[in-house]
Amino acid sequence: MDERNGLPDTPRWSPDGKQIAFLRFYCHNCNHKLFVKPYPGGPEKLLGEICGGTPSWTPDGRFLVAAELAGKYAGWDPCRLVLIPLDGSPRVRLSTEGDELALTTDGKRLAFAARNVVKTVNLDPGYHFADPPVVLAKEPHAVASVLWSVDGHALVYQTWGYAKTVKDGISHLINPGASIGITQILPDGSVLGVEQLERSTLWRFDLNATPLVPEKVRTIPWTDEDLTVSPDGQHLVFSTIRNGAPQIWVSRPDGNEARVLVPSIPPFGEYGDRTTVDRLSWSPDGKRIALMTQPGVGHGDNDARLFVIPSSGGRLRKVSDCSMSGLDPVWFDNETLFIGRTDKDYKTSYSLLEMATGKLTPIAEDRIPRPPLIPLPNGARNPHVVQNGRYLYYESPVEWKSRLVKIEGLFRAQWSVSFP
Repeated sequence: MDERNGLPDTPRWSPDGKQIAFLRFYCHNCNHKLFVKPYPGGPEKLLGEICGGTPSWTPDGRFLVAAELAGKYAGWDPCRLVLIPLDGSPRVRLSTEGDELALTTDGKRLAFAARNVVKTVNLDPGYHFADPPVVLAKEPHAVASVLWSVDGHALVYQTWGYAKTVKDGISHLINPGASIGITQILPDGSVLGVEQLERSTLWRFDLNATPLVPEKVRTIPWTDEDLTVSPDGQHLVFSTIRNGAPQIWVSRPDGNEARVLVPSIPPFGEYGDRTTVDRLSWSPDGKRIALMTQPGVGHGDNDARLFVIPSSGGRLRKVSDCSMSGLDPVWFDNETLFIGRTDKDYKTSYSLLEMATGKLTPIAEDRIPRPPLIPLPNGARNPHVVQNGRYLYYESPVEWKSRLVKIEGLFRAQWSVSFP
């Protein structure tokens, strides 16, 4: 990537097919810059800085609707919707909020997301709001993209990990059987998207065997992450988006007897942030599960929170604020956990946390238990030892790549995926 030119992304054709609008990305804490370029050739025209949301063309090709930063700090302050003339005239503010947006083909309706809330609004002939916006949907976490069907009768929106359709006021979770980012809805109702292929497997080593040979336990569905085996080897805990928003489930190692343990992940600030699960761990007696979360707001944020919940079900309780210090939720005993904190100079310190009292006792890093040092494949993650130290479990991706896919029957119960 040439940092002087920025990385181009999110291209959008003008209605007459003679121009392409696109963004350039320069750094994690920078605004994107909006450009327009003639097709098939010609100079790029800079239209200024905007937030990272995909812009939409008006039907006459004279304007772009986009989200610009409403404060000073990209990635932190809110964005708002603006109408950007291609002739270089001043921008026109449309709203005080809005991160992602989509304009219908006829230019009469606008859908936009403000953090976790999806709204629609009617537009007048000048593309200004004709009436107050109407809330269409709310999600626990930030909405990442919004798209209209070509006829303007249905909407598709995506959050970080799953997608939903809204038609006739009814919302449906999309289950394509893979992780697919939707990029365009075509006139025939089919969809173009980018599929992220990552087939992972849960493996284990029998540490008493000679030689050490990895044994496949099970294939991991694309919806599931952070699989961690209980101390007695009888159960799994994992994060999943099977129901849409991330949840924590428990099941048998073969996937049977699955049940929801944590129906909703607590946000860092308010609903609409991108709080994600980052590591799970069983207490030595198997009666509790520790859960670490992180805000997912972007580059350089290492804040984290540690929660504990009974493995049989019950109340999720926060036990500490901590840091993303590379340390899993590691148990010292059934009542005490190791935690890490990173200071402003990026120095990490470690402590023992007594859950009942909140007391912290500083310790040296070399006192923290670590999995046995045996060779693991590249990309292996989440190693943990169970059954009195006999087995070492870990996840390993078998394949990772991206590919363009065409999706048929978006508004049916299941998708049919083909490859252009």
